[in-house]
Amino acid sequence: MAKKGISKIKGPEEIHLGETVYYEVSRIYDLNDREKVDFANWKIYVRDKGSFRELRQKPGTPSKKGYKIPLTINNQKLVGKEILIEAYLYETEKSAPPGLKVKIRPGKNKKIDRVELFMRDDTPIKENTVLKYGQGIKVKVYTQNMPGEKIKLSLYEDDVNGSGHSIKNEKNKVAGITRNLNKDGFLWHEFKLPVEFSKIANAVMDGNHDKIHEYYVVAETAQYKSVSKNAEVKNPDSIFSQTVSSSIDPNKIYPKEILIEEVVIKGKYKKQVGVDAMEKSGRSMVGVKSQPREKIVNNKNSKTCYCYLQGLTKISCNGKGSKITDEHYQNLAKDIGVEAKVFKTVAIVESGGRKSFINLNGLQKAKILYERHYMYRFLKKIKTEDELTKLKKTSPDLVHNVGTYKDPNAKYGSEIEQFDKLAKAKKINNNTAIKSCSWGKFQVMGKYYDNLYSSPNELEEAMNMCEVQHFAYFKVYLKDVTGAGMIKAMKEKNWNKIAELYNGPDYAKNKYHTKMKNEYNKL
Repeated sequence: MAKKGISKIKGPEEIHLGETVYYEVSRIYDLNDREKVDFANWKIYVRDKGSFRELRQKPGTPSKKGYKIPLTINNQKLVGKEILIEAYLYETEKSAPPGLKVKIRPGKNKKIDRVELFMRDDTPIKENTVLKYGQGIKVKVYTQNMPGEKIKLSLYEDDVNGSGHSIKNEKNKVAGITRNLNKDGFLWHEFKLPVEFSKIANAVMDGNHDKIHEYYVVAETAQYKSVSKNAEVKNPDSIFSQTVSSSIDPNKIYPKEILIEEVVIKGKYKKQVGVDAMEKSGRSMVGVKSQPREKIVNNKNSKTCYCYLQGLTKISCNGKGSKITDEHYQNLAKDIGVEAKVFKTVAIVESGGRKSFINLNGLQKAKILYERHYMYRFLKKIKTEDELTKLKKTSPDLVHNVGTYKDPNAKYGSEIEQFDKLAKAKKINNNTAIKSCSWGKFQVMGKYYDNLYSSPNELEEAMNMCEVQHFAYFKVYLKDVTGAGMIKAMKEKNWNKIAELYNGPDYAKNKYHTKMKNEYNKL
């Protein structure tokens, strides 16, 4: 029996990510099928583990039909892979010919493709979705040709008509974070919507009369920007009014002394805190235990709960802070495949014991170690050579191109002295001083603050307030900063390599590797 249908298509044999190219039917088996070519169906396959599997289109996207079609590949995961494009009238053959094998190449242009908003269980937030304070907004960012790059995410309350981001909303920014895209140019992050945000929204304008607050997310780098659609959140402080007429029949004639009245009733909606649906992954959300009260106190002026804003807990601590539990270590161990004891070992060695905080004049402060050579590096970008030379002479313990650990005439000093150095360094430059310290239980350098916090000051406040924030900062340091090298060393319990990556090439002087091995064996 003679073959029927399409026997060949033509088009480029290479596609660059993000570009649009065209493919068309170029030959058929039977001339009687000529009129059917205009209604040809198309399928796209990707080579996976030695065979081709069909690429599914995004839900809601119409299927490709016609003798000629446009094709744009935006999925970063497909770069370097081979796809098969096939047009057919009756049945697919899943071969070339009649299909055409095409190689996906890296794109020529970078682009933040889109920013989409979801509920915690990955349900898309649509125009008719109304959230409540206490729930979260999951942000998903899709890019082209930007694997591994840093993206700044900012959450805004919207008080301006129209779509997109307006400069007028800059005062309405309520949360922000900088994260690295993964190797596929994708990232997701969850912003919590604590009830405190409603007060901010109502304070900016007369929001008490607005039933709905609107929020959106901006994803940006220095060159590129993309804005999500708005998510609606019910205002718990909204004042409603209701007109109630007296029960009088308008068609009936009453004596003159009868007055027809209208009464306007005003009130507030009952406050309700929203609860997120559980994630579809099946993992349970672990509550964070409240930190017991101690003699030392946190910053009384701050009631921010960073764990709540980052979606680590459902209940705000109102600035009281929380302690790390064994469950935190176990969850991270499962996440990256490293034994929990290894993390505990690093914490003990890096913080010089088992305590994460010290008492400084009655205030709780995270342990720090001030590094003068980091201060020098950062100041080098903003100071002249003459200014740096003067600082080296007048304040060598604060600013120097040689690290304290390398200088036999220099000393780090006691734990308390670190805070004296930090206070003095802040007078030179606040941000660089904070970035020049290693912070908390895991002694991660402040220079990585933008992987989790919007500013160095925010990092400092979170570290001084909460031990769980030490853990959260350590986690992003492992996953987004050090990468595979540190994780591999931890999996293999290669103490020399861990110490080197954590403390630099001179780690052996202070016997960090030996201390880690000994502490691990004690646990």
